[in-house]
Amino acid sequence: MPYTPPLLETHPLSNPRSPDPASRTSPPDSQTQNWNERPSQSQWRIDEDGWYHHTMIDGPGADAAESEPSLASQLPFVDGDLTDQRHDPQPRHSLPRREQRYQERILRKNTKAAVRIASLNIRGYGNPDVNHASNKWNHINQLVKQKKIGMLLVQETHLTKECKEDLEQRFRQLKIFFSSDPENATGKAGVAIVLSRRIANVNGTKIVDIVPGRAMQITTNWHKEDKITVLVIYAPNVSEHEGSENEAFWKNIQEFYETHPNVRKPDVMAGDFNIVEAGGLDRIPARSDPEKALDALDNLKLMLNLKDGWRDTHPATKLFTYIHNPNCETSPQSRLDRIYVKPSILRTAREWKIQPTGVPNADHQMVSVQITTASAPNIGKGRWCIAPHQLKDTKLIKMIMEEGVEIKKQLFALKDGSRSPEMNVQLLEHKWKTRAKEIAHNRAKIAIPKTLLKIQKLEKERDEIANDPNVSEEDRQKNLHAIATKLVHVKRERHEKLRLSVATRDRIEGETISRYWIQVNKEQKPRELIYALQKPDQHPTNTDDPLPGTAYEKDSRKMAEMAKEYHNNLQDQVAHSDEH
Repeated sequence: MPYTPPLLETHPLSNPRSPDPASRTSPPDSQTQNWNERPSQSQWRIDEDGWYHHTMIDGPGADAAESEPSLASQLPFVDGDLTDQRHDPQPRHSLPRREQRYQERILRKNTKAAVRIASLNIRGYGNPDVNHASNKWNHINQLVKQKKIGMLLVQETHLTKECKEDLEQRFRQLKIFFSSDPENATGKAGVAIVLSRRIANVNGTKIVDIVPGRAMQITTNWHKEDKITVLVIYAPNVSEHEGSENEAFWKNIQEFYETHPNVRKPDVMAGDFNIVEAGGLDRIPARSDPEKALDALDNLKLMLNLKDGWRDTHPATKLFTYIHNPNCETSPQSRLDRIYVKPSILRTAREWKIQPTGVPNADHQMVSVQITTASAPNIGKGRWCIAPHQLKDTKLIKMIMEEGVEIKKQLFALKDGSRSPEMNVQLLEHKWKTRAKEIAHNRAKIAIPKTLLKIQKLEKERDEIANDPNVSEEDRQKNLHAIATKLVHVKRERHEKLRLSVATRDRIEGETISRYWIQVNKEQKPRELIYALQKPDQHPTNTDDPLPGTAYEKDSRKMAEMAKEYHNNLQDQVAHSDEH
Protein backbone atom coordinates (compact mmCIF):
# COMPACT_ATOMS: atom_id res chain seq x y z
CA MET A 1 0.00 0.00 0.00
CA PRO A 2 1.18 3.57 -0.67
CA TYR A 3 2.72 5.29 2.33
CA THR A 4 0.33 7.77 3.98
CA PRO A 5 1.93 10.23 6.41
CA PRO A 6 0.07 10.91 9.67
CA LEU A 7 -2.35 13.81 9.72
CA LEU A 8 -1.13 16.82 11.67
CA GLU A 9 -3.42 17.93 14.47
CA THR A 10 -5.18 21.30 14.28
CA HIS A 11 -3.09 23.82 16.21
CA PRO A 12 -3.75 27.41 17.25
CA LEU A 13 -0.47 28.53 15.70
CA SER A 14 0.24 29.07 12.02
CA ASN A 15 3.17 26.66 12.26
CA PRO A 16 1.83 23.22 13.24
CA ARG A 17 5.25 22.18 14.55
CA SER A 18 5.61 25.13 16.98
CA PRO A 19 5.40 24.40 20.71
CA ASP A 20 2.27 25.05 22.72
CA PRO A 21 2.01 28.82 23.47
CA ALA A 22 1.05 28.03 27.06
CA SER A 23 4.51 26.56 27.65
CA ARG A 24 6.32 29.69 26.41
CA THR A 25 7.39 32.67 28.49
CA SER A 26 4.71 35.37 28.35
CA PRO A 27 5.74 38.03 25.81
CA PRO A 28 5.39 41.78 26.37
CA ASP A 29 1.96 43.32 25.86
CA SER A 30 2.86 44.66 22.43
CA GLN A 31 3.97 41.23 21.34
CA THR A 32 0.91 39.63 22.88
CA GLN A 33 -1.30 41.80 20.70
CA ASN A 34 0.60 40.79 17.56
CA TRP A 35 0.43 37.16 18.64
CA ASN A 36 -3.34 37.29 18.84
CA GLU A 37 -3.55 38.86 15.38
CA ARG A 38 -2.23 35.66 13.83
CA PRO A 39 -4.75 33.29 12.22
CA SER A 40 -6.41 31.35 15.00
CA GLN A 41 -6.52 27.96 13.24
CA SER A 42 -4.78 25.93 10.54
CA GLN A 43 -5.98 22.94 8.54
CA TRP A 44 -4.48 20.23 6.42
CA ARG A 45 -6.46 18.68 3.57
CA ILE A 46 -5.68 15.85 1.14
CA ASP A 47 -6.57 16.09 -2.54
CA GLU A 48 -7.54 13.09 -4.71
CA ASP A 49 -3.91 12.42 -5.67
CA GLY A 50 -2.78 12.13 -2.05
CA TRP A 51 -1.11 15.57 -1.83
CA TYR A 52 -1.30 17.54 1.41
CA HIS A 53 -2.35 21.22 1.44
CA HIS A 54 -2.00 23.64 4.36
CA THR A 55 -4.81 26.23 4.72
CA MET A 56 -5.01 29.22 7.10
CA ILE A 57 -8.49 30.13 8.37
CA ASP A 58 -10.29 32.14 11.07
CA GLY A 59 -8.18 35.25 11.54
CA PRO A 60 -7.26 38.67 10.19
CA GLY A 61 -4.32 37.12 8.39
CA ALA A 62 -6.64 35.00 6.27
CA ASP A 63 -8.73 37.99 5.27
CA ALA A 64 -5.62 39.91 4.31
CA ALA A 65 -4.38 37.05 2.19
CA GLU A 66 -7.68 36.96 0.31
CA SER A 67 -7.71 40.71 -0.27
CA GLU A 68 -4.19 40.73 -1.73
CA PRO A 69 -3.73 37.74 -4.06
CA SER A 70 -0.15 36.68 -4.71
CA LEU A 71 1.48 36.75 -8.14
CA ALA A 72 1.21 32.97 -8.37
CA SER A 73 -2.52 33.04 -7.76
CA GLN A 74 -3.02 35.43 -10.68
CA LEU A 75 -1.72 32.82 -13.13
CA PRO A 76 -4.20 30.30 -14.53
CA PHE A 77 -2.52 27.36 -12.73
CA VAL A 78 -4.38 24.43 -11.28
CA ASP A 79 -2.77 21.49 -9.47
CA GLY A 80 -4.80 18.45 -10.48
CA ASP A 81 -8.11 18.97 -12.26
CA LEU A 82 -9.16 22.06 -14.14
CA THR A 83 -12.58 22.43 -12.58
CA ASP A 84 -13.26 26.14 -13.04
CA GLN A 85 -10.99 28.51 -14.91
CA ARG A 86 -12.55 31.60 -13.35
CA HIS A 87 -11.46 30.86 -9.78
CA ASP A 88 -7.96 31.12 -8.38
CA PRO A 89 -6.57 27.74 -7.38
CA GLN A 90 -5.41 27.01 -3.88
CA PRO A 91 -1.58 27.00 -3.68
CA ARG A 92 0.22 23.75 -3.01
CA HIS A 93 2.61 23.74 -0.09
CA SER A 94 5.66 21.56 0.36
CA LEU A 95 5.15 17.94 1.31
CA PRO A 96 6.46 16.24 4.43
CA ARG A 97 9.92 14.89 3.69
CA ARG A 98 8.92 11.23 4.05
CA GLU A 99 6.08 11.76 1.57
CA GLN A 100 8.47 13.53 -0.83
CA ARG A 101 10.84 10.55 -0.76
CA TYR A 102 7.93 8.18 -1.35
CA GLN A 103 6.76 10.21 -4.37
CA GLU A 104 10.29 10.19 -5.80
CA ARG A 105 10.45 6.38 -5.52
CA ILE A 106 7.07 6.08 -7.22
CA LEU A 107 8.24 8.38 -10.01
CA ARG A 108 11.37 6.32 -10.64
CA LYS A 109 9.50 3.02 -10.80
CA ASN A 110 6.15 3.94 -12.34
CA THR A 111 7.18 5.93 -15.40
CA LYS A 112 8.82 4.89 -18.64
CA ALA A 113 11.72 6.62 -20.35
CA ALA A 114 9.93 6.24 -23.70
CA VAL A 115 6.31 7.36 -23.99
CA ARG A 116 3.91 7.43 -26.93
CA ILE A 117 2.07 10.73 -27.44
CA ALA A 118 -0.95 10.87 -29.75
CA SER A 119 -3.55 13.42 -30.84
CA LEU A 120 -7.11 12.78 -32.04
CA ASN A 121 -10.19 14.89 -32.79
CA ILE A 122 -13.12 12.73 -31.61
CA ARG A 123 -15.92 15.05 -32.80
CA GLY A 124 -18.00 15.07 -29.64
CA TYR A 125 -18.73 13.00 -26.55
CA GLY A 126 -21.12 10.46 -28.06
CA ASN A 127 -23.92 9.03 -25.95
CA PRO A 128 -24.12 10.96 -22.65
CA ASP A 129 -24.39 7.71 -20.69
CA VAL A 130 -20.82 6.58 -19.97
CA ASN A 131 -21.98 2.96 -19.73
CA HIS A 132 -23.61 3.05 -23.18
CA ALA A 133 -21.80 1.21 -25.98
CA SER A 134 -21.85 4.28 -28.27
CA ASN A 135 -20.12 6.53 -25.74
CA LYS A 136 -16.85 7.41 -27.47
CA TRP A 137 -14.76 7.20 -24.31
CA ASN A 138 -15.28 3.43 -24.22
CA HIS A 139 -13.40 3.34 -27.51
CA ILE A 140 -10.77 5.82 -26.30
CA ASN A 141 -10.04 3.62 -23.29
CA GLN A 142 -9.51 0.65 -25.61
CA LEU A 143 -7.40 2.74 -28.00
CA VAL A 144 -5.08 3.95 -25.22
CA LYS A 145 -4.61 0.41 -23.92
CA GLN A 146 -4.24 -1.29 -27.31
CA LYS A 147 -1.77 1.25 -28.78
CA LYS A 148 0.10 1.68 -25.45
CA ILE A 149 -0.42 5.44 -25.51
CA GLY A 150 0.96 7.26 -22.49
CA MET A 151 -0.55 10.64 -23.32
CA LEU A 152 -3.54 11.24 -25.64
CA LEU A 153 -4.45 14.80 -26.62
CA VAL A 154 -8.13 15.02 -27.52
CA GLN A 155 -10.08 17.77 -29.29
CA GLU A 156 -13.82 18.47 -29.55
CA THR A 157 -14.38 16.68 -26.24
CA HIS A 158 -17.57 18.52 -25.12
CA LEU A 159 -16.70 17.50 -21.55
CA THR A 160 -18.10 18.79 -18.25
CA LYS A 161 -16.83 18.22 -14.74
CA GLU A 162 -19.57 15.65 -14.08
CA CYS A 163 -18.76 13.73 -17.28
CA LYS A 164 -15.07 13.73 -16.42
CA GLU A 165 -15.73 12.32 -12.95
CA ASP A 166 -17.97 9.59 -14.38
CA LEU A 167 -15.28 8.64 -16.90
CA GLU A 168 -12.53 8.40 -14.28
CA GLN A 169 -14.83 6.34 -12.07
CA ARG A 170 -15.44 3.86 -14.91
CA PHE A 171 -11.93 3.86 -16.41
CA ARG A 172 -9.66 3.87 -13.38
CA GLN A 173 -6.49 3.56 -15.45
CA LEU A 174 -7.15 6.94 -17.11
CA LYS A 175 -6.51 10.38 -15.65
CA ILE A 176 -8.26 13.18 -17.55
CA PHE A 177 -7.39 16.88 -17.53
CA PHE A 178 -9.79 19.02 -19.53
CA SER A 179 -10.78 22.54 -20.51
CA SER A 180 -14.27 23.26 -21.79
CA ASP A 181 -15.76 26.10 -23.78
CA PRO A 182 -17.04 28.75 -21.30
CA GLU A 183 -20.15 29.52 -23.39
CA ASN A 184 -21.26 26.03 -24.50
CA ALA A 185 -19.33 23.26 -22.77
CA THR A 186 -21.34 20.38 -24.26
CA GLY A 187 -21.91 21.88 -27.69
CA LYS A 188 -18.60 23.02 -29.14
CA ALA A 189 -14.81 22.95 -28.77
CA GLY A 190 -13.27 21.49 -25.62
CA VAL A 191 -9.81 19.93 -25.24
CA ALA A 192 -8.43 17.27 -22.92
CA ILE A 193 -5.20 15.44 -22.14
CA VAL A 194 -5.59 11.82 -21.09
CA LEU A 195 -2.79 10.15 -19.14
CA SER A 196 -2.55 6.38 -18.86
CA ARG A 197 -1.73 5.33 -15.31
CA ARG A 198 -0.12 2.18 -16.75
CA ILE A 199 2.63 4.27 -18.35
CA ALA A 200 2.64 7.84 -17.01
CA ASN A 201 2.88 9.31 -13.52
CA VAL A 202 -0.12 11.54 -12.84
CA ASN A 203 0.93 12.93 -9.44
CA GLY A 204 1.87 16.59 -9.22
CA THR A 205 0.52 17.50 -12.66
CA LYS A 206 0.14 21.25 -13.19
CA ILE A 207 -2.38 22.72 -15.63
CA VAL A 208 -2.40 26.07 -17.40
CA ASP A 209 -5.62 27.05 -19.18
CA ILE A 210 -4.48 29.47 -21.88
CA VAL A 211 -7.60 29.73 -24.07
CA PRO A 212 -10.57 27.97 -22.41
CA GLY A 213 -11.81 25.13 -24.57
CA ARG A 214 -9.07 25.56 -27.19
CA ALA A 215 -5.58 25.65 -25.66
CA MET A 216 -4.52 23.93 -22.45
CA GLN A 217 -1.09 22.97 -21.17
CA ILE A 218 0.01 20.44 -18.58
CA THR A 219 3.39 19.86 -16.95
CA THR A 220 3.88 16.41 -15.51
CA ASN A 221 6.65 14.17 -14.24
CA TRP A 222 8.20 12.12 -17.01
CA HIS A 223 11.05 9.91 -15.87
CA LYS A 224 13.46 10.18 -12.97
CA GLU A 225 13.94 13.95 -12.48
CA ASP A 226 12.70 14.92 -15.96
CA LYS A 227 9.46 16.81 -16.56
CA ILE A 228 7.52 17.24 -19.78
CA THR A 229 5.18 20.07 -20.79
CA VAL A 230 2.53 19.40 -23.43
CA LEU A 231 0.18 21.91 -25.07
CA VAL A 232 -3.05 20.68 -26.70
CA ILE A 233 -4.54 22.83 -29.47
CA TYR A 234 -7.94 23.10 -31.12
CA ALA A 235 -7.67 26.13 -33.39
CA PRO A 236 -10.60 28.03 -34.98
CA ASN A 237 -11.53 27.25 -38.58
CA VAL A 238 -10.26 29.24 -41.55
CA SER A 239 -11.50 29.72 -45.09
CA GLU A 240 -9.53 30.46 -48.24
CA HIS A 241 -9.71 34.22 -47.67
CA GLU A 242 -10.72 34.61 -44.01
CA GLY A 243 -8.46 33.62 -41.12
CA SER A 244 -8.75 36.49 -38.64
CA GLU A 245 -10.06 34.32 -35.79
CA ASN A 246 -7.31 31.76 -36.34
CA GLU A 247 -4.71 34.54 -36.49
CA ALA A 248 -5.96 36.10 -33.23
CA PHE A 249 -5.84 32.67 -31.57
CA TRP A 250 -2.10 32.23 -32.23
CA LYS A 251 -1.40 35.81 -31.17
CA ASN A 252 -3.27 35.29 -27.90
CA ILE A 253 -1.17 32.23 -27.08
CA GLN A 254 2.07 34.05 -27.90
CA GLU A 255 1.00 37.04 -25.81
CA PHE A 256 0.26 34.73 -22.88
CA TYR A 257 3.78 33.30 -22.85
CA GLU A 258 5.30 36.76 -23.28
CA THR A 259 3.33 38.19 -20.34
CA HIS A 260 3.91 35.11 -18.13
CA PRO A 261 7.67 34.47 -18.40
CA ASN A 262 7.61 32.14 -15.38
CA VAL A 263 5.27 29.72 -17.13
CA ARG A 264 7.16 26.75 -18.54
CA LYS A 265 7.05 26.66 -22.35
CA PRO A 266 5.83 23.46 -24.03
CA ASP A 267 8.13 20.66 -25.14
CA VAL A 268 5.32 19.28 -27.32
CA MET A 269 2.44 21.11 -29.04
CA ALA A 270 -0.16 18.97 -30.80
CA GLY A 271 -3.78 18.97 -31.89
CA ASP A 272 -6.14 20.08 -34.64
CA PHE A 273 -4.64 23.27 -36.12
CA ASN A 274 -7.32 23.80 -38.80
CA ILE A 275 -4.61 25.28 -41.01
CA VAL A 276 -1.80 23.84 -43.15
CA GLU A 277 1.66 25.34 -43.58
CA ALA A 278 2.51 23.89 -47.00
CA GLY A 279 -0.55 24.03 -49.23
CA GLY A 280 1.18 22.07 -52.00
CA LEU A 281 2.06 19.10 -49.78
CA ASP A 282 -0.47 19.16 -46.96
CA ARG A 283 -3.69 19.64 -48.94
CA ILE A 284 -5.31 18.15 -52.01
CA PRO A 285 -6.26 19.95 -54.18
CA ALA A 286 -3.37 22.27 -53.37
CA ARG A 287 -4.38 25.57 -51.76
CA SER A 288 -2.70 27.99 -49.38
CA ASP A 289 -4.31 29.33 -46.22
CA PRO A 290 -4.46 33.06 -45.29
CA GLU A 291 -0.97 34.52 -44.95
CA LYS A 292 -1.65 36.45 -41.74
CA ALA A 293 -2.81 33.34 -39.93
CA LEU A 294 0.25 31.41 -41.16
CA ASP A 295 2.57 34.23 -40.07
CA ALA A 296 1.01 34.25 -36.60
CA LEU A 297 1.54 30.49 -36.28
CA ASP A 298 5.13 30.83 -37.53
CA ASN A 299 5.87 33.52 -34.94
CA LEU A 300 4.53 31.31 -32.16
CA LYS A 301 6.63 28.36 -33.36
CA LEU A 302 9.75 30.52 -33.46
CA MET A 303 9.16 31.82 -29.95
CA LEU A 304 8.55 28.32 -28.57
CA ASN A 305 11.32 26.75 -30.73
CA LEU A 306 9.10 23.97 -32.09
CA LYS A 307 9.27 21.90 -35.30
CA ASP A 308 6.75 19.82 -37.23
CA GLY A 309 8.23 16.40 -36.48
CA TRP A 310 6.32 14.38 -39.09
CA ARG A 311 7.18 16.78 -41.91
CA ASP A 312 10.82 16.94 -40.79
CA THR A 313 10.96 13.11 -40.90
CA HIS A 314 9.02 12.83 -44.20
CA PRO A 315 9.98 16.03 -46.08
CA ALA A 316 8.32 15.17 -49.42
CA THR A 317 5.57 12.69 -48.45
CA LYS A 318 1.89 13.47 -48.98
CA LEU A 319 -0.43 12.10 -46.30
CA PHE A 320 -3.61 13.59 -44.88
CA THR A 321 -5.51 13.40 -41.59
CA TYR A 322 -8.91 14.87 -42.50
CA ILE A 323 -11.45 14.46 -45.33
CA HIS A 324 -13.75 17.48 -45.44
CA ASN A 325 -16.74 15.51 -46.77
CA PRO A 326 -16.41 11.71 -46.47
CA ASN A 327 -19.47 11.18 -48.70
CA CYS A 328 -17.96 13.04 -51.66
CA GLU A 329 -15.14 11.36 -53.59
CA THR A 330 -13.76 14.73 -54.75
CA SER A 331 -13.78 16.24 -51.26
CA PRO A 332 -10.60 18.13 -50.24
CA GLN A 333 -8.18 16.39 -47.86
CA SER A 334 -5.78 18.12 -45.46
CA ARG A 335 -3.10 17.38 -42.88
CA LEU A 336 -4.68 19.49 -40.14
CA ASP A 337 -3.53 17.34 -37.20
CA ARG A 338 0.14 17.71 -36.34
CA ILE A 339 2.67 17.28 -33.54
CA TYR A 340 5.34 19.93 -32.96
CA VAL A 341 8.33 19.17 -30.72
CA LYS A 342 11.54 20.83 -29.59
CA PRO A 343 14.71 19.97 -31.56
CA SER A 344 16.15 18.12 -28.55
CA ILE A 345 13.13 15.78 -28.55
CA LEU A 346 13.05 15.50 -32.35
CA ARG A 347 16.56 14.01 -32.39
CA THR A 348 15.46 10.94 -30.42
CA ALA A 349 11.77 10.73 -31.48
CA ARG A 350 10.67 7.79 -33.60
CA GLU A 351 7.61 6.06 -35.07
CA TRP A 352 5.87 9.14 -36.48
CA LYS A 353 2.49 7.79 -37.61
CA ILE A 354 -0.78 8.90 -39.20
CA GLN A 355 -3.44 6.20 -38.92
CA PRO A 356 -7.23 5.83 -38.73
CA THR A 357 -8.85 4.61 -35.53
CA GLY A 358 -11.96 2.62 -34.76
CA VAL A 359 -13.60 5.43 -32.78
CA PRO A 360 -17.09 5.82 -34.33
CA ASN A 361 -17.90 9.11 -36.10
CA ALA A 362 -14.39 10.45 -35.55
CA ASP A 363 -13.67 12.16 -38.87
CA HIS A 364 -9.96 12.78 -38.19
CA GLN A 365 -7.09 10.30 -38.24
CA MET A 366 -4.81 9.95 -35.24
CA VAL A 367 -1.24 11.28 -35.29
CA SER A 368 1.30 9.81 -32.88
CA VAL A 369 4.99 9.68 -32.01
CA GLN A 370 7.18 7.92 -29.48
CA ILE A 371 9.55 10.21 -27.62
CA THR A 372 12.29 9.37 -25.16
CA THR A 373 14.50 11.17 -22.66
CA ALA A 374 18.03 12.15 -23.61
CA SER A 375 19.44 9.99 -20.81
CA ALA A 376 17.58 6.84 -21.90
CA PRO A 377 19.71 3.94 -23.17
CA ASN A 378 19.43 2.55 -26.68
CA ILE A 379 16.90 -0.28 -26.42
CA GLY A 380 15.94 -2.72 -29.14
CA LYS A 381 12.56 -4.17 -30.01
CA GLY A 382 12.59 -6.58 -27.08
CA ARG A 383 12.49 -10.36 -26.89
CA TRP A 384 10.78 -12.14 -29.76
CA CYS A 385 7.74 -14.28 -29.05
CA ILE A 386 5.15 -16.14 -31.09
CA ALA A 387 2.26 -13.84 -32.03
CA PRO A 388 -1.05 -14.60 -30.28
CA HIS A 389 -2.87 -15.33 -33.54
CA GLN A 390 -0.25 -17.99 -34.41
CA LEU A 391 -1.33 -20.08 -31.42
CA LYS A 392 -4.48 -20.90 -33.40
CA ASP A 393 -2.52 -21.85 -36.54
CA THR A 394 -2.97 -25.64 -36.76
CA LYS A 395 -0.33 -26.02 -39.49
CA LEU A 396 2.28 -24.23 -37.37
CA ILE A 397 1.49 -26.38 -34.32
CA LYS A 398 1.71 -29.55 -36.41
CA MET A 399 5.13 -28.57 -37.84
CA ILE A 400 6.52 -27.79 -34.37
CA MET A 401 5.20 -31.10 -32.99
CA GLU A 402 6.83 -33.03 -35.85
CA GLU A 403 10.16 -31.44 -34.97
CA GLY A 404 9.53 -32.37 -31.34
CA VAL A 405 8.96 -36.04 -32.26
CA GLU A 406 12.35 -36.19 -34.02
CA ILE A 407 14.09 -34.59 -31.03
CA LYS A 408 12.33 -37.04 -28.71
CA LYS A 409 13.74 -40.00 -30.66
CA GLN A 410 17.25 -38.59 -30.29
CA LEU A 411 16.69 -38.08 -26.55
CA PHE A 412 15.69 -41.74 -26.07
CA ALA A 413 18.81 -42.77 -27.99
CA LEU A 414 20.94 -41.20 -25.23
CA LYS A 415 19.71 -43.77 -22.69
CA ASP A 416 22.38 -46.23 -23.80
CA GLY A 417 25.04 -43.94 -22.31
CA SER A 418 26.15 -42.30 -25.55
CA ARG A 419 25.91 -38.79 -24.08
CA SER A 420 28.81 -36.51 -25.09
CA PRO A 421 29.63 -32.78 -25.08
CA GLU A 422 28.44 -32.66 -28.71
CA MET A 423 25.24 -34.67 -28.10
CA ASN A 424 23.32 -34.21 -24.86
CA VAL A 425 19.86 -33.28 -23.55
CA GLN A 426 20.61 -29.57 -23.19
CA LEU A 427 21.87 -29.19 -26.76
CA LEU A 428 18.95 -31.16 -28.18
CA GLU A 429 16.44 -29.02 -26.29
CA HIS A 430 18.15 -25.86 -27.52
CA LYS A 431 18.09 -27.23 -31.07
CA TRP A 432 14.33 -27.88 -30.87
CA LYS A 433 13.58 -24.39 -29.50
CA THR A 434 15.72 -22.77 -32.19
CA ARG A 435 14.00 -24.79 -34.90
CA ALA A 436 10.53 -23.97 -33.51
CA LYS A 437 11.42 -20.28 -33.59
CA GLU A 438 12.58 -20.51 -37.21
CA ILE A 439 9.37 -22.30 -38.22
CA ALA A 440 7.21 -19.67 -36.48
CA HIS A 441 9.21 -16.85 -38.13
CA ASN A 442 8.77 -18.32 -41.61
CA ARG A 443 5.12 -19.15 -41.01
CA ALA A 444 4.42 -15.60 -39.77
CA LYS A 445 5.45 -14.23 -43.17
CA ILE A 446 2.85 -16.43 -44.87
CA ALA A 447 -0.05 -16.79 -42.44
CA ILE A 448 -0.82 -13.13 -41.74
CA PRO A 449 -4.33 -12.43 -40.38
CA LYS A 450 -6.60 -11.36 -43.25
CA THR A 451 -7.50 -8.05 -41.61
CA LEU A 452 -3.87 -7.06 -41.04
CA LEU A 453 -2.99 -8.13 -44.58
CA LYS A 454 -5.79 -5.97 -45.94
CA ILE A 455 -4.66 -2.96 -43.88
CA GLN A 456 -1.04 -3.34 -45.01
CA LYS A 457 -2.11 -3.62 -48.65
CA LEU A 458 -4.33 -0.52 -48.44
CA GLU A 459 -1.65 1.56 -46.70
CA LYS A 460 0.95 0.59 -49.29
CA GLU A 461 -1.45 1.45 -52.12
CA ARG A 462 -2.30 4.78 -50.46
CA ASP A 463 1.37 5.78 -50.11
CA GLU A 464 2.12 4.88 -53.73
CA ILE A 465 -0.81 6.88 -55.15
CA ALA A 466 -0.23 9.90 -52.88
CA ASN A 467 3.39 10.28 -54.00
CA ASP A 468 3.21 9.12 -57.65
CA PRO A 469 4.09 12.11 -59.91
CA ASN A 470 2.44 10.44 -62.93
CA VAL A 471 -1.05 10.46 -61.38
CA SER A 472 -3.23 13.50 -62.10
CA GLU A 473 -4.53 15.53 -59.15
CA GLU A 474 -8.14 14.62 -59.91
CA ASP A 475 -7.41 10.87 -60.04
CA ARG A 476 -5.20 11.12 -56.97
CA GLN A 477 -7.99 12.82 -55.04
CA LYS A 478 -10.60 10.21 -55.98
CA ASN A 479 -8.34 7.22 -55.34
CA LEU A 480 -7.12 8.52 -51.99
CA HIS A 481 -10.70 9.15 -50.90
CA ALA A 482 -11.69 5.58 -51.82
CA ILE A 483 -8.69 4.06 -50.02
CA ALA A 484 -9.20 6.22 -46.91
CA THR A 485 -12.84 5.14 -46.73
CA LYS A 486 -11.87 1.46 -46.97
CA LEU A 487 -9.14 1.88 -44.34
CA VAL A 488 -11.53 3.48 -41.87
CA HIS A 489 -14.05 0.69 -42.44
CA VAL A 490 -11.47 -2.10 -41.96
CA LYS A 491 -9.93 -0.45 -38.88
CA ARG A 492 -13.36 0.06 -37.33
CA GLU A 493 -14.29 -3.56 -38.04
CA ARG A 494 -11.08 -4.81 -36.39
CA HIS A 495 -11.60 -2.42 -33.48
CA GLU A 496 -15.11 -3.79 -32.88
CA LYS A 497 -13.88 -7.40 -33.05
CA LEU A 498 -11.27 -6.67 -30.40
CA ARG A 499 -13.91 -5.00 -28.22
CA LEU A 500 -16.16 -8.04 -28.56
CA SER A 501 -13.29 -10.40 -27.72
CA VAL A 502 -12.37 -8.43 -24.59
CA ALA A 503 -16.00 -8.17 -23.49
CA THR A 504 -16.54 -11.91 -23.99
CA ARG A 505 -13.52 -12.85 -21.91
CA ASP A 506 -14.47 -10.40 -19.19
CA ARG A 507 -17.98 -11.87 -19.12
CA ILE A 508 -16.57 -15.38 -18.63
CA GLU A 509 -13.56 -14.75 -16.36
CA GLY A 510 -14.36 -11.36 -14.79
CA GLU A 511 -14.73 -11.26 -11.00
CA THR A 512 -13.52 -14.85 -10.68
CA ILE A 513 -10.37 -16.23 -9.09
CA SER A 514 -8.43 -16.40 -12.33
CA ARG A 515 -5.16 -15.18 -13.78
CA TYR A 516 -7.06 -12.83 -16.10
CA TRP A 517 -8.94 -11.05 -13.28
CA ILE A 518 -5.81 -10.73 -11.14
CA GLN A 519 -3.82 -9.25 -14.05
CA VAL A 520 -6.60 -6.77 -14.89
CA ASN A 521 -6.58 -5.31 -11.38
CA LYS A 522 -2.83 -5.53 -10.87
CA GLU A 523 -0.77 -2.35 -11.04
CA GLN A 524 1.38 -2.45 -14.18
CA LYS A 525 4.90 -1.25 -13.39
CA PRO A 526 7.51 -0.76 -16.11
CA ARG A 527 10.86 -2.44 -15.68
CA GLU A 528 13.65 -0.47 -14.06
CA LEU A 529 16.33 0.44 -16.59
CA ILE A 530 20.10 0.37 -16.29
CA TYR A 531 20.89 3.67 -17.99
CA ALA A 532 24.63 3.14 -18.54
CA LEU A 533 27.63 1.04 -17.57
CA GLN A 534 31.13 2.37 -17.15
CA LYS A 535 33.46 0.94 -19.77
CA PRO A 536 36.40 -1.16 -18.52
CA ASP A 537 39.64 0.76 -17.95
CA GLN A 538 37.92 4.12 -18.55
CA HIS A 539 37.13 6.76 -15.98
CA PRO A 540 34.84 9.81 -16.26
CA THR A 541 36.58 13.16 -16.48
CA ASN A 542 33.69 15.06 -14.88
CA THR A 543 31.96 13.28 -12.03
CA ASP A 544 29.21 15.92 -11.87
CA ASP A 545 27.91 14.86 -15.28
CA PRO A 546 25.66 11.76 -14.97
CA LEU A 547 26.94 10.38 -18.31
CA PRO A 548 30.24 12.16 -19.02
CA GLY A 549 32.12 11.78 -22.29
CA THR A 550 32.64 8.33 -23.78
CA ALA A 551 33.41 6.61 -20.48
CA TYR A 552 29.93 5.08 -20.34
CA GLU A 553 28.13 2.63 -22.62
CA LYS A 554 24.41 3.33 -23.30
CA ASP A 555 23.63 0.65 -25.90
CA SER A 556 21.63 -2.09 -24.16
CA ARG A 557 23.04 -4.91 -26.32
CA LYS A 558 26.63 -3.85 -25.63
CA MET A 559 25.84 -3.37 -21.94
CA ALA A 560 24.57 -6.96 -21.80
CA GLU A 561 27.84 -8.18 -23.36
CA MET A 562 29.85 -6.13 -20.84
CA ALA A 563 27.88 -7.64 -17.94
CA LYS A 564 28.35 -11.13 -19.41
CA GLU A 565 32.13 -10.70 -19.68
CA TYR A 566 32.31 -9.26 -16.18
CA HIS A 567 30.53 -12.23 -14.59
CA ASN A 568 32.48 -14.75 -16.70
CA ASN A 569 35.72 -13.20 -15.46
CA LEU A 570 34.47 -13.44 -11.88
CA GLN A 571 33.79 -17.17 -12.31
CA ASP A 572 37.21 -17.71 -13.90
CA GLN A 573 38.86 -15.97 -10.95
CA VAL A 574 36.98 -18.19 -8.48
CA ALA A 575 37.90 -21.34 -10.42
CA HIS A 576 41.55 -20.26 -10.58
CA SER A 577 41.69 -19.59 -6.83
CA ASP A 578 40.16 -23.03 -6.10
CA GLU A 579 42.91 -24.72 -8.11
CA HIS A 580 45.57 -23.12 -5.91
